[in-house]
Amino acid sequence: MGAQVEVADMRALRAVVEKEGVTNAAQALKLSQSAVSHKIKRLEVSLGKVLLNRATGGGALTDDGRRLYDYACRILSLHDEAVSSLVNEDLVGEISLGITEDMITSGLGNLMGRFARKYPDVQLKTIVEQSRTIDAMLVSGDLDIGVVQVFASDVQKTDVIVKKDSLVWIGPQDHDLSKHRHLPFIAFDRNCFYRHWLETCTPDLGRPLRVVMECASVAGIIEAVRAGLGYALVSKSRVPYGVVEVTTGIEPPTQVAHVVRSQVQFLGKPARMLVKELETEFTDCL
Repeated sequence: MGAQVEVADMRALRAVVEKEGVTNAAQALKLSQSAVSHKIKRLEVSLGKVLLNRATGGGALTDDGRRLYDYACRILSLHDEAVSSLVNEDLVGEISLGITEDMITSGLGNLMGRFARKYPDVQLKTIVEQSRTIDAMLVSGDLDIGVVQVFASDVQKTDVIVKKDSLVWIGPQDHDLSKHRHLPFIAFDRNCFYRHWLETCTPDLGRPLRVVMECASVAGIIEAVRAGLGYALVSKSRVPYGVVEVTTGIEPPTQVAHVVRSQVQFLGKPARMLVKELETEFTDCL
């Protein structure tokens, strides 16, 4: 029989990579550092390959390690889904979920698909909207759960933090901010999270703000910036190709966070289960 690897060992490898080192991985897995190191070494011995670049540290992978990590992520996802489908009790009910456009491409879409397969009798209705719109719908009771972007200072005690990030200004590659008497700003819409911050907190922009375009699509805003129509705010982790980050002549934006927000005390069992899975999925990536 050929080489075999343990699920727990692959879980350790994934944690070392995603937590950027053995120390943080051990804390996340509630194991000792030596236990995590032993699991990685056992993988390497079993496969006859070096998986971690120990000279650089921080969970850096070799080429072989990267190949195994990619397989491990898929295997662990299927393993956990299979186990949950057999041991979890049947859930029946409805959930209304609000998410922002950029979260669809951050792993949330895959999680929603897994949840739907595990609990086929739960009707999950999802809307994609701006953060401030989702927040208002949570308050009015029109949504059970929302994944929204907030400023770091506005995170509530009951929020589950999905990820932390910084906002940055972006402009066209040949931009020259000094030529503008006003700052030409491209917003999502009148309820735009960034626009609301600019108009209420009045950061130092070096010139008056002027909204030159409203567009509900992230892709549309990026194309407008590339075309030179104006400037926009995006998460630092998502600065796209074909634009530049603007760091001079304008005040840097504040820190933000994506959070799972709900009225926890009023949620039914299916919604509470979804919140739990969201928390498990994303806090592992922080």
